[in-house]
Amino acid sequence: QEVLHYFDRLHSHRETDGSSHPQHNQWSFSGGDWGCDPASPLYSDQDKNNFCYKGNYTDYKCGKRSIASCYDENKKVYTKMLEGHEVKYEYYNARAHSNPRSFS
Repeated sequence: QEVLHYFDRLHSHRETDGSSHPQHNQWSFSGGDWGCDPASPLYSDQDKNNFCYKGNYTDYKCGKRSIASCYDENKKVYTKMLEGHEVKYEYYNARAHSNPRSFS
């Protein structure tokens, strides 16, 4: 019951734009086989400041490119976020294959 009450309060707080975070945006990453999380209900799906990266590594293939090039591209996008110091997003989520080469 206490947990449900907490999430009710949190949802109410977020709906009234009560977050004190300076940027109300989402950074979303897909290594290729999945899609990005929708920004709503936390944020507007129409807000251009939300980030969605959809990688090209799909069904264990990489289109006409080498699989290694897809891994390298995914890693570059993810590393840029990881090492960035700007406060551009409030919420981060990523979906990637759990194979040893994905982010090595």
